[in-house]
Amino acid sequence: MKKYVVILAAVLFAGISLRAEDQMLFSGKITHGGFGAPVAKYTKIKNQNAILVGGRGGWIINHAVVLGIGGYGLVNENIDKRVITAGHSRYLNMGYGGFELEYVILPHQLFHPVLSVLVGGGTVNYVDKYSYDDMEEDDDDFDGFFVFEPSAGVELNVIPLLRANFGIGYRIVSGIEYYGLKDSDISGLAAYMTLKFGKF
Repeated sequence: MKKYVVILAAVLFAGISLRAEDQMLFSGKITHGGFGAPVAKYTKIKNQNAILVGGRGGWIINHAVVLGIGGYGLVNENIDKRVITAGHSRYLNMGYGGFELEYVILPHQLFHPVLSVLVGGGTVNYVDKYSYDDMEEDDDDFDGFFVFEPSAGVELNVIPLLRANFGIGYRIVSGIEYYGLKDSDISGLAAYMTLKFGKF
């Protein structure tokens, strides 16, 4: 009986020892920060030069892991222009956004790499260049799509409350079936510039 008690005690002790050795994603003192940032992107849509403008914000954990959201919209008024009647035309309108996950490598260095990914959705439609009315009077005249956008860049520590981020990403779009548009018309490379204001 005493032998079994010793064996049981040994097993319990081994379990406690293994439990004490659990590895954690975040351990020790955890720091928190946050930022808001305007963003500008240069890209191609339907093989035409396009500018996307938007913003993003995030919660920073241990100076390196960022959980946030972002949203971006097309500002050009000449993408895929379609003349309806003389002097009356429509152009492509697009916006998207979603959850963003970012990882900052060596954040205390003056220049350091940044990897990020956006997962979310967006919409496309055609609007009147002058009145911004939908192409049809139906309020449902738009198409939704899924977007996945990984990116990589370099970040510069400007001052304690400001970071400048430059990089390139690839926008992968799926689910467009709208007035002859294809996923490949909206998907593509994008160069971006971000100014982050916050506590890092």
